[in-house]
Amino acid sequence: MSVSTNKALAVAAALLASSLGVSSGAHAQNAPVSLLPAPGAPVSDTAATDPLDAPAPDDAMPSDDAAPAISSSALEAPSPDRIGLIDQAGGGFSADMWRGTDLELLRRILPQLPRRMDSLAQRRLARSLLLSAAAPPTSSTPDAPPVIGVEGASAALSAPPAQWLLETRLIGLAAIGAWDDALAMMDLVPADQMTEGLRKLRADGSLITGRTNDACAEAQAALSASGDPYWQKIQVYCNFANNQASAASLGLSVLREQGIQDPLFFWTVDLLNGNRRLSPPNLGRPEPVHLMMLTKAGGPVPDALIKGGDPTTLAVVSAIAPPPDDKADKTPAPQRAERRKLAEEARVSVAERAVGAGTLNPERLRLLYRQMNIKDEPPPPLATVTVATVRERVHLFQTALAQNLPAARAEVIGRAIELTRADRGLHGPDLITVGQVYAPLIQDITPSPELVWFSGSAARALIAAGDLEKGRAWLELARSMARTSIEAGQMADGLFPIDRLLNGAAGRLPPQALPAWRETVPADRRAEFQGILLNILAAAGETITAADWLPAMDASAPEVTMAVTPPRIINGLQLAQRDKRVGETAVFALLALGEDGVSSVEPAAVQQVIAALLAVGRERDARALAVEALLVEGL
Repeated sequence: MSVSTNKALAVAAALLASSLGVSSGAHAQNAPVSLLPAPGAPVSDTAATDPLDAPAPDDAMPSDDAAPAISSSALEAPSPDRIGLIDQAGGGFSADMWRGTDLELLRRILPQLPRRMDSLAQRRLARSLLLSAAAPPTSSTPDAPPVIGVEGASAALSAPPAQWLLETRLIGLAAIGAWDDALAMMDLVPADQMTEGLRKLRADGSLITGRTNDACAEAQAALSASGDPYWQKIQVYCNFANNQASAASLGLSVLREQGIQDPLFFWTVDLLNGNRRLSPPNLGRPEPVHLMMLTKAGGPVPDALIKGGDPTTLAVVSAIAPPPDDKADKTPAPQRAERRKLAEEARVSVAERAVGAGTLNPERLRLLYRQMNIKDEPPPPLATVTVATVRERVHLFQTALAQNLPAARAEVIGRAIELTRADRGLHGPDLITVGQVYAPLIQDITPSPELVWFSGSAARALIAAGDLEKGRAWLELARSMARTSIEAGQMADGLFPIDRLLNGAAGRLPPQALPAWRETVPADRRAEFQGILLNILAAAGETITAADWLPAMDASAPEVTMAVTPPRIINGLQLAQRDKRVGETAVFALLALGEDGVSSVEPAAVQQVIAALLAVGRERDARALAVEALLVEGL
């Protein structure tokens, strides 16, 4: 779409302002308190320590801690669809990432990206894809209407064809809870090119990130020209937030006169008015305004709202403390105490899920672990404790914190990590989440010969959390002592697959590597684990022979039913890989992994994803997924 000189200058000015930090300052004017992770977390979804180092330029991943690198391609062609926060030099995809991709195909597949990604490596790939500035693909049928393939996406969009890609990318960022990224992208859109869908998305982002004044101003301006119930609901929330009960009542009357059907909204209004009644059935997916109403009301939060695992909902709900005891409640004290105990456990469980979904800073979860009162409960013996319940996980964390000696603390952390590996995410958080929780505690322990027995747990936890540098220090400790210490040799043998993938080695495996590794694996899982390992190594380009597969041939079918990737996704991935369509390959890879990531997808699909990303030059993403696949499976 052609644009006027004035529009081009407007975009250029916006891009320049963003590169100088102007846009972020504009958001800061309300001194917001965000409900989502604070930037600069010690170890988080997009921590500065990337899973793999020495990348090729196109493989670098963006860091939340670094200033965004604005693409020069956006200045050269100021179409809204080309806007991005990163480019190839700054860690994103290349400007021609959509070369060869048909626009109509992209219209069908891009809106279907998972709304939740319980995989740190997968989220990094998605974030890099959606934030990258690039020329949009061309269409074989230019006049074809947009096709939206995901529930709720079409309602917010009224974009002209040339702006469809930008809005779909923004919706994708919002869906995975990357609201700050979405708002920063919208700062680059000139005012005269802001669509109704973008304004609504900006208001939602302002609500979620604590910029309530911005959202209220947006709603007030929109209501002067529109009677859209969306804006009216936000205005009602703003009235409640400002203790303007009469104005809120008037707004509610307007909504009821319009016949608006939104049970969740009107239920939260009842909560704000002090009426604690049961939640209605069929609440649907909560919108940001619903979440803000719940936050102000202080809950309770119906289980149905968090069952779907929406990342933003999980983060917001985890910040809502259980309501205080009602003085009028005549329930016996022991029952009230038990009810409060269950509410605290539920809040921690939600926070664990939010960390796993990438929308909660792990420090918030560590705080909840520290705050849970278990002083009157006898701690289970370290040798018999499990990670199957919230309280046992809290016991382990608080016990680790209470240890002053590095060896004593390492013993408790090691137990937590090994239990998590054995559990494989079946009863509690997986190793990616647990690694992020314990990473700061492990970082305070200096790798030393007397702690070589801890090297396996420490390396796995830190690498799972994204701290490759410190994780490698423990790897190196085990490797350097392997010739003089049997224990160190066992640690090094067990870590061999992760070490191999991290170093980017390919070719024939060392002759004794697999047999030595097998000795570190429980005997009853060797065939199963070798099958998993060889599948990942083959995907990463290793030379695997039929002889290597022989010990895995007697493995029984896995007990857990895995998601089957639809053939259309696998075929789309293969076609995009064959023709080196980089952006398209990344989209199909994300679709193949789904919401639950590498831990819940059939191994053949994971292998296809890793191989495809390697084939189009996304080696860092491919190897990060490969390492994560081994870690979450307990290897």
